[in-house]
Amino acid sequence: FPVFLERQFNFTASELSYVMVYDSLAIMAGVIWLIPVLSKRLKPIESLCLFAFLLAATLVVCLEFNSPYALWGTLIAVGLCLAVAITNGSV
Repeated sequence: FPVFLERQFNFTASELSYVMVYDSLAIMAGVIWLIPVLSKRLKPIESLCLFAFLLAATLVVCLEFNSPYALWGTLIAVGLCLAVAITNGSV
């Protein structure tokens, strides 16, 4: 993702670091908040399948934008989906 941002939008190293921190905060929120909520309602394999599909869809949406500022909204969804997919994938 950082390579895509650097080549598509000519992000500097500091801009890339801000994006990575922002995405990391979304992943952290997903692990702390979303995983416990989902574990009460779904089996790990069910949430993995659902959020793997949602991750693919959000990445496609993320790549469709021509403005780097539109990515800020989609990065939250990517981070949350990534948190669930990584956590339940390892379970």
